[in-house]
Amino acid sequence: LAEQIVNDFNIYTPSVNYTVKKLSGGNIQKVLLGREIWLSPKVLITAYPVRGLDIGASYNIYHLLNEQKKKGVAVIFVGEDLDVLMELSDRIMVLCGGEVSGILDARKTDKNEVGMLMTRVGGKEHEGKE
Repeated sequence: LAEQIVNDFNIYTPSVNYTVKKLSGGNIQKVLLGREIWLSPKVLITAYPVRGLDIGASYNIYHLLNEQKKKGVAVIFVGEDLDVLMELSDRIMVLCGGEVSGILDARKTDKNEVGMLMTRVGGKEHEGKE
């Protein structure tokens, strides 16, 4: 399994017996993601999967997540970078104060609309007050 994940996810390691914690951040992320993908999940939940990674490793992780979407896996991506969220997502659920303030079609929205829901302007508590 380790050999397959190393090959499938282009993980740079001296050997499959090398300690994971000694790998670079991007390679550690690919090992973890590869392990989870290998389990063939129906739902894959990621929270800040590229935090602290360089741009190349980040794009690699985004590509792997998009490949899972194409295979029919429901990918839940928790993040804070609106550009990335809008690029990767089909729908965006916006939370404010621990409550859902809106669910948007990522292809039909913009950062302004998302930002308004993040502050509840235009969200649930303002419905019907216009």
